[in-house]
Amino acid sequence: MKNNPKRGQAAMEFLSTYGWAVLIIALVLAALLWLGVFNVQQGIPERCTFQAGLDCSDVRITVAGTGFGPASLSQITLQNKMTNTIYICQFGCTNDLQSALDDAIVPFVTPSECAQPAATPIAVLQLGQKQTIAPAQLCQDYFASTQSNNLFKSGEVYSGSVVVYYSLAADAGVAGAKARMATGDVYYKVTEG
Repeated sequence: MKNNPKRGQAAMEFLSTYGWAVLIIALVLAALLWLGVFNVQQGIPERCTFQAGLDCSDVRITVAGTGFGPASLSQITLQNKMTNTIYICQFGCTNDLQSALDDAIVPFVTPSECAQPAATPIAVLQLGQKQTIAPAQLCQDYFASTQSNNLFKSGEVYSGSVVVYYSLAADAGVAGAKARMATGDVYYKVTEG
């Protein structure tokens, strides 16, 4: 049998043609990956949603100046859409609301000072009023091996719950009253604070 040189040439042309095509596709995929096109977190908008009665926006979750450390709820803008004036006395922040409430870790115990309008509340929101508040509340991490403050890098996304403890003017003088609680979900990028 004779070797057919035309067959070898056809095979080499086939490999070189498709080899270039595979190389170009690999380069395009590498460029898209480098540009962050495949970054799922980048495409999801930041959001803050509370139960009916409170609207929130402008949330800031921060870490210390080094850009790595425990996450803190540094700022939140709330708007009162309830039918009464609310007296906010405490905040909580966690990545697992049910565990935080079950374990009763401070500040997730229902604060007794919130049972009635505090003499010096963190904020007083009249009906329809919108206010930016700076609670400076550390966020608890329940997915770590120990229940410590969670560690984040600046630029990472924080997904968790914010708890607002409040009272109404009608709660004043009610025996055995407990603080009211509103919960909301936040999904925001962590920034340096």
